[in-house]
Amino acid sequence: MSGYKSAEWQEKRLAVLKRDGWKCKRCRRGKGDNVLLHVHHKYYGRGEVWEIPDEALDTLCVECHEDVTMRLRATRRYIGRFCPYDDLARLQQEVINFIVSARAARGLDPLAGLRKRK
Repeated sequence: MSGYKSAEWQEKRLAVLKRDGWKCKRCRRGKGDNVLLHVHHKYYGRGEVWEIPDEALDTLCVECHEDVTMRLRATRRYIGRFCPYDDLARLQQEVINFIVSARAARGLDPLAGLRKRK
């Protein structure tokens, strides 16, 4: 995806970081803990990166972001073993989008099962 250096994305990114109180939504570490924060896409939409809805974006520290990304990749590989599909990447994204949307519609946090235990 392009556009991550654009002023529109930087503005959107800053708004998400502020909304989340400059803290990782998973481990709750933040700016004062000297951690690097990323804006994680729960799912990708069509169009430019700054056009994605705010509810599809979360603040995660770099460690949690890497962990979530690794788990999503493992899920995609798992789906791929059992489902012969011409466009596997599209199917995987559709499944992830469905799960995220269903959980969001019920007021649930899509990352709840991935949170680190204290």
